[in-house]
Amino acid sequence: MKKLRHFLIPILVILTLLFFTGCHNEHSALRGSNGTTANKPASPDINKTLLQGNFQDEALKKAVLNYDNVLINALRNFNTEQLLSVATPDRHSADDAYIQGNKKKGIRINAKLLQSNFQAGGKNGNKAHIEVVEVWGIEKVDLKTGKVISNGEEYNYVKYGLIKNEAKWLVQTVDLTVYEPET
Repeated sequence: MKKLRHFLIPILVILTLLFFTGCHNEHSALRGSNGTTANKPASPDINKTLLQGNFQDEALKKAVLNYDNVLINALRNFNTEQLLSVATPDRHSADDAYIQGNKKKGIRINAKLLQSNFQAGGKNGNKAHIEVVEVWGIEKVDLKTGKVISNGEEYNYVKYGLIKNEAKWLVQTVDLTVYEPET
């Protein structure tokens, strides 16, 4: 019995650490609690399908990529002011709350967009939507020690809502599902 206890305790400790360090993260590290997690892809061949983006509207693609790039900088330096140039005030407020919350927790998120596959979308007057599969490299860093808390890749299926303000498309909504790809 004593040997069994010595064997089980390290396993329980490891499982507990994995749970609390984000291996079963229910929310996107990039955008807080806006998303949901799917332990399995939505369809059996989701990886093949999602890696073949075919949406061609360059103006909408550019708007989303600009938003992602500004978000990367805001996550890194905790300054969300530039988000106002690529997102609506409501979207800015949501991102700012999440980013400042990380700062209060003592966490910096270093993010890198590894892949964007634009799936579908459309325009209706001054509104548009676009669906994108994004693969992100995520590194969480402790602000006090500078040590990496966790790192890895995050796979997101994102539905962006955009609105045209004068001659520029701005991100208005972000609805994402974090999924684990099939191996």
